[in-house]
Amino acid sequence: EAKRFRLASEDGDAIARLRVPRLDLNLVVVNGTSAGDLRRGPGRHTDTFMPGEGELVYVAGHRTTYGAPFSSIDDLEHGDAISMELPYGTAEYRVTKHRIVDDNDLAVLETHGREELVLQACHPRFFASQRYLVYARPVSMEARS
Repeated sequence: EAKRFRLASEDGDAIARLRVPRLDLNLVVVNGTSAGDLRRGPGRHTDTFMPGEGELVYVAGHRTTYGAPFSSIDDLEHGDAISMELPYGTAEYRVTKHRIVDDNDLAVLETHGREELVLQACHPRFFASQRYLVYARPVSMEARS
């Protein structure tokens, strides 16, 4: 189901609802990370996968503009819950770590043969020279009937 949904999703489509209780976030995630996509909300990088495919799920969002959905991304702590609701099911994740990388570090988009959710925002605030990454591992995937 997840792969079929990914392959059928067009750039800019609303694909999921992202919930992050610690940050009081309840947002629609779009498919894509172009400037236009990210004006609408956080976006799934289209070179990555959908929840439930067992690979990297990479979601980027603005920190200071366009509603600043990830303005407090650095407040996330180890063990915090993150969920993504999709038409085929709901994936639950727990935060495992964070790190800061250069803005041109494309290695962060490489999947490692296991499911992992990465949330990304620019760092530091008001600059785009680095990226703040939050990593989360899956704890459950509930299929929708």
